[in-house]
Amino acid sequence: MAILMSVPGIGEIGAATLIAEIGDISDFPSGDKLAGWLGMGPNVNQSAGKLRTGSITKRGSVHARWILTQIAHAAARCRHNSLRFYYERKSGLIGKAKATIALARKIVTIIWHLLKPL
Repeated sequence: MAILMSVPGIGEIGAATLIAEIGDISDFPSGDKLAGWLGMGPNVNQSAGKLRTGSITKRGSVHARWILTQIAHAAARCRHNSLRFYYERKSGLIGKAKATIALARKIVTIIWHLLKPL
């Protein structure tokens, strides 16, 4: 929990919820696989050479996605950290709601890198 709480925006409840929902981090070979398992990946439809991307897939745990969006909101409000600058840069391009989800996905990959087995 102490490792997760070192990330801006993650408190005790958020760390405990994520540890409980994710379980064994060694089950996921990459941060992208973890994000896909949590339902934070983009929905992609491809047919006849046309690619349509949509909202997130919403697979996995509802509680984990909810707590990740709350963590992303908290990280976007923290002062002077790279996650806030990432959110501000993205919100100018794609809007605040999509930027929050993008930040939550970035936090998922950070969590994977912090907890991955050596």
